[in-house]
Amino acid sequence: MKNFESNTVFVKNRGIIIKKIGDRIIILEPVKGLVRRLNKTASFLWETIDGRSTAENILNRLCSTF
Repeated sequence: MKNFESNTVFVKNRGIIIKKIGDRIIILEPVKGLVRRLNKTASFLWETIDGRSTAENILNRLCSTF
């Protein structure tokens, strides 16, 4: 796992395909030939990544939700 600062801002990879099914997300990575199925917590984190929120803000939202 990589270390990052609390002010780190995450962005989503635009080269992937996302499919939402209920409260879960399926991520398809065509270049790598991978399919990832996110659980409820990981799906929440994925949806929270907006290219503006810091790691600290995302963590606070995660803690208040779960």
